[in-house]
Amino acid sequence: MSHSLIDANRTTHLKIACVALVGAVAVVTVGITARVTDNATAQVQVVKVGKPATFAARDSATIR
Repeated sequence: MSHSLIDANRTTHLKIACVALVGAVAVVTVGITARVTDNATAQVQVVKVGKPATFAARDSATIR
């Protein structure tokens, strides 16, 4: 077994690629299954649109 990536042979590279692939699949699997599935406790917030606001005051001095 080679302990350097520069001198690594084909099987070492294959092992590294397999470990990376298994790790990526594990992360994707956890991400897909870690979602909220209980719709009874989910609350929807409704925001109503009001009148448009106009801001005309300036708090800072204009430097020209």
